[in-house]
Amino acid sequence: MSYINKLDAHLLFRLGIKLDFNTFLSLCETNREIYRKLYRQEAIWQYYLEKDFIDIYDDDEIKNNYLEFTDKPEFLPIYNKSKREYYIFLCKLNIIRICGGYKASLYVLFNKKVLNFFYHEGNPIREIPKEIEILQNLNSLSLARIPIRKIPREIMCLQNLNVLALFDTGIKELPQELFELKNLEKLAVSFGHLCNIPNEINKLQKLKILELMRNDIKDIPKEIGQLKNLTCLSLSTNALKRIPVEIGNLKKLEKLDLSGNNLQTLPRNFGKMYNLKELDLWYNPIKNPQYIKYMFRKSNINITF
Repeated sequence: MSYINKLDAHLLFRLGIKLDFNTFLSLCETNREIYRKLYRQEAIWQYYLEKDFIDIYDDDEIKNNYLEFTDKPEFLPIYNKSKREYYIFLCKLNIIRICGGYKASLYVLFNKKVLNFFYHEGNPIREIPKEIEILQNLNSLSLARIPIRKIPREIMCLQNLNVLALFDTGIKELPQELFELKNLEKLAVSFGHLCNIPNEINKLQKLKILELMRNDIKDIPKEIGQLKNLTCLSLSTNALKRIPVEIGNLKKLEKLDLSGNNLQTLPRNFGKMYNLKELDLWYNPIKNPQYIKYMFRKSNINITF
């Protein structure tokens, strides 16, 4: 091996072509110096692109997935500048494709506006892949019946995201990075294990729909009253004993679902939410339903006890 150490990196690559390539690569991995020289070569990454990103279709047509981006002005510079960076980019896309069980080409996946991850047999996904950060065009992300433990911090890179829906996932907390999604209009985390709502919820100023049904939430932060564009708020089937008066500041609110909690009454200022059309208080130990009806006497509202 000592004489190989002295070879030029280009010659090392040419040697690999003459030999069995996989055997040669395995040999190089045992020697750090050779490994560094070899993997500086663009040709090795071109080899990997051709090896790992070719699809065989039913009619035996060969499709070079790695070439799908190269005629696009935003990707051609990456391909021309560094095959290594381009290879990593495609690997990230491929991880997302595998996690979602998608059969679409990488280019189609990259340009998706809506992405859904659903648990099904043969797709044992257990987390949102952090590689999702590269899907800059994504507007809607949904997960259902997938026992993920957390939301990756890379979620903050999806600045075009309008909808995030997590159904029956087992999520226990919302990460701080989620509140950097300034364009989020709908946040739904249902059938989970959330115990609280972070105060930073007030950063989501474009939020219109907030659905947190069937969790373990005991308290609502007063900062929720700063979500001026909220039209629908659902907190049904949690463990709430009180509601902050600041929710009364949500003047655009049209639907408020508080069913299935431990509420005995509501703040007085709720009666000034004149746009409220639906108020669901079913399955709460409300002490004086008539008083709550009196609070909303000036509103055309449907109240359910």
